[in-house]
Amino acid sequence: MTEKTNDSMGMKVLLVLNKRRNLDLLRNIFESKDHEVIIAENGVEAMETAAAFSPHLILLDVLLPGIDGLDTCRQLKKDGKTKNIPVIFLTAKTGQEYIIEAFEIGGVDYISEPFHQAEVLAKSGVHLKP
Repeated sequence: MTEKTNDSMGMKVLLVLNKRRNLDLLRNIFESKDHEVIIAENGVEAMETAAAFSPHLILLDVLLPGIDGLDTCRQLKKDGKTKNIPVIFLTAKTGQEYIIEAFEIGGVDYISEPFHQAEVLAKSGVHLKP
């Protein structure tokens, strides 16, 4: 058994994305850093999963079936159990109005697709602190 030396190892990351390819890629990225990856397929499931598992970080797409990512974030920030979980938006929506709204409703960062692994790790690493 190897000893964990990085304080951010073993953190829980909730992925809520609408593209299977991105989901699989990000799962591999975070699991390669020894993070636990939890997946939700839509906004309602994201809210329920976040409340049940208290992830350390949520990566959230704007484009989701049913409740979109912006409304999902609004609801997460209203709930006492989930309001302090950092939310990074990762989405193909690159319009300035989406970016501004994401920050106004409590998002901590915004990554546009196509994304780069190094950028995702750098931006998520800021929030994956024990």
